[in-house]
Amino acid sequence: MKYDSFNKAVGDYLLEYRQKHNLTQQQMADMIGKSKDWYREIERGRNSLLFHDAGPLCEALGIDISELGRYARENSKRT
Repeated sequence: MKYDSFNKAVGDYLLEYRQKHNLTQQQMADMIGKSKDWYREIERGRNSLLFHDAGPLCEALGIDISELGRYARENSKRT
């Protein structure tokens, strides 16, 4: 598994979640006190979502961090 493909899979999950819940990138960033630019780069898979950011983000979204990790592992194998 490539690290870049893992980052992309995390971003894809966040994009899918955001669109499903009709949220903007700014709203997602505000949920955890980050900038829109920071969030955008995570969603695009250009930056890694670090563990200390993943926890608060998952908590704000109401998802378990293992769900995000599982999705990313499974979907990064396809790329």
